[in-house]
Amino acid sequence: MHADLHLHTNYSDGTLTPAEMVQKAIHNKIGMISICDHNTVAAYPELTTLCSSSGVKLLTGVEVDCFMGGKYVHLLGYGFDLQNPGLLAMLADCSNKMQYMNDAVIINMAKDYSIDLNEYAAYVSPPEIGGYKNSNFLLHKGIIGSIPEYFPLCDKYGVTLGSIGLPQLDHACSVIKSAGGIPVLAHPCSKLDPHNFAAELQIAVASGVMGLECYYPEQDETTTELCVDFCRNNSLLITAGSDDHGEFNKIIDGVVYQMGEVMVDVNSLNLQKWFA
Repeated sequence: MHADLHLHTNYSDGTLTPAEMVQKAIHNKIGMISICDHNTVAAYPELTTLCSSSGVKLLTGVEVDCFMGGKYVHLLGYGFDLQNPGLLAMLADCSNKMQYMNDAVIINMAKDYSIDLNEYAAYVSPPEIGGYKNSNFLLHKGIIGSIPEYFPLCDKYGVTLGSIGLPQLDHACSVIKSAGGIPVLAHPCSKLDPHNFAAELQIAVASGVMGLECYYPEQDETTTELCVDFCRNNSLLITAGSDDHGEFNKIIDGVVYQMGEVMVDVNSLNLQKWFA
């Protein structure tokens, strides 16, 4: 049985509904999934019913924006209580802060562009196109013609990630553990310094990380082997994920982020140790 433990729906920035994602898993012969929407678990009431009726195994998951010291990282949480008040409070806080950061771009741009802030406030980003309200609004208004045009504007008019008060990694790990879950560092290849990789993995573990996303589309074979060996030597959870957002960010710099790109058998992961 293959597992994909890093998927996104239109409850965050993906383009697929929970039902479409489950059908995609069935089509790709993926027997175990985890939806790790950004700072929300809102898809799970639907997912629980869908997976129960389809036979696809479901592991509760979420992806949290946080910082390891001064380094921005993504933290996956697995197997937690969906109703845990502390976890839900942290996710809501992170979501609000990320939305504030996105809104700030539009508010600051309004000084130089013909933007009606009341229109922006009322704008509902179409869930089927994924992505984010602010960049989709700029597309809708014709201020940008494509998403890549947004990033220079974000740099010029936005606020920094480090200024909005996202949680530190050790705190986020503690909250996930208190909810009965396992914190796992997402795609370490894209977040950690390749020249100081092993040392930063140790910092992550010291902060409370209990696993690594060892199998990931962007990650080369050498880094994957390093991560797997590190997990086995330190009794950490090994996970695999495609980071599938549907049509949003489907291909980045030639790398395909779609279910089926990372085909790892559950037996190659040590999930049984944590989730019997």
